[in-house]
Amino acid sequence: MAMNKLLRILYLFFLCMTDNNVIAYTVIGTQNNGYEDYNSFIVILIVIITYSIISWQILRYMYRKEKHVELASFVLKYKRLPLTPSQASSHFIIPGVLMSGSIISLIWNVIANRSLDDFFPPPEIIAFLFILFIISYLKRKQMLRFECVKTALDETTIREIFREVASNNKWGIEHDGDGYIMADNWRDFRSSRGEEIYLVFDKGQVWINCVHRLDQSVISFGYTSENIELLKHAIEEYNAENKKKAD
Repeated sequence: MAMNKLLRILYLFFLCMTDNNVIAYTVIGTQNNGYEDYNSFIVILIVIITYSIISWQILRYMYRKEKHVELASFVLKYKRLPLTPSQASSHFIIPGVLMSGSIISLIWNVIANRSLDDFFPPPEIIAFLFILFIISYLKRKQMLRFECVKTALDETTIREIFREVASNNKWGIEHDGDGYIMADNWRDFRSSRGEEIYLVFDKGQVWINCVHRLDQSVISFGYTSENIELLKHAIEEYNAENKKKAD
């Protein structure tokens, strides 16, 4: 309720600030009174605050139900990793910044009644930022999706394989049960704090994924793909050995 009231107040204030007739009579001032810069600052500040609040509410609405789901059943149904709102805000921060830059720039130029030739930044830059947002968003969504590895190995053997790979690469087992096993690979880098490696059991196959530490980092410098390949290669080797024995 309080959030809805705040949004209404910000929206009304924003409408007033963008109405040329109202601006002329507000205490903020006009160009004639020498307050153009101050007025511009207030308008863009209101735009940023309003945009940030709305974006966070949308994010909370989209991911609120995933906070308490069972990971294995969720992965088997949707083939992707569930996220909490805070994890989603971290994971999608790069496309979020790109989208914010393009939308806020566009809104600001429209508010200022600028022609396309007078846009700052130029419309080409705004369009480029928006294209980068789309590419980055789709890439980040793809990172959450699990890869399927077909195998006739039983669950116990797969767990042993996972633990062997984890031991060889200094992963720490964080969870083993409830239909999946998860390991953590800590890296003390400023930009990357390591990765989380997941393996979910299914009939005749397993689902594998590796993501950056969702609550602590944004990128992983390619280690996620490397970890997935390590697991896939180990399982495929065991599959080949079992096939030879059977023949």
